[in-house]
Amino acid sequence: MSHETGTTARQAYERGYRVVFGSDVTATDDESRQEPELAVLRKGFALVLTADEIAGRLDERGSSAADSRPGRLTPG
Repeated sequence: MSHETGTTARQAYERGYRVVFGSDVTATDDESRQEPELAVLRKGFALVLTADEIAGRLDERGSSAADSRPGRLTPG
């Protein structure tokens, strides 16, 4: 991960966005910088998750949002 993606995530946080950052979907030309940058983001700037974790949370939210829509008929 280059410093630009970490900077973008921190700037988004500073502007009031709730940042989710994919730890395994960013690339870098210097692997020694990847974990230190993720550690900085984990200190409060972003929720750092893997792509699978992000997808799982989105699936969970999609399911619960669909079931709670007004007028939705649910079994039971």
